[in-house]
Amino acid sequence: MDFADYYRALSREERKLFADRADTSPEYIEIHLLPRRKTPRRDKMASLASASNGAVSYEDVVRYFLLTTAA
Repeated sequence: MDFADYYRALSREERKLFADRADTSPEYIEIHLLPRRKTPRRDKMASLASASNGAVSYEDVVRYFLLTTAA
């Protein structure tokens, strides 16, 4: 599953809980990660995948941040 699709499907409260599990904040995710302004370190990518409780794999997170399609 695409990381951004997963995150956007969460309610405001679920986003807060997800961010807490990933040891970050919803604001950081929404300002820096969703628009790919910053690329998280490998350990943070693993944390984001783990925080999704299996909905998004580590490979999905890596794909979202590191593999882009050419326009």
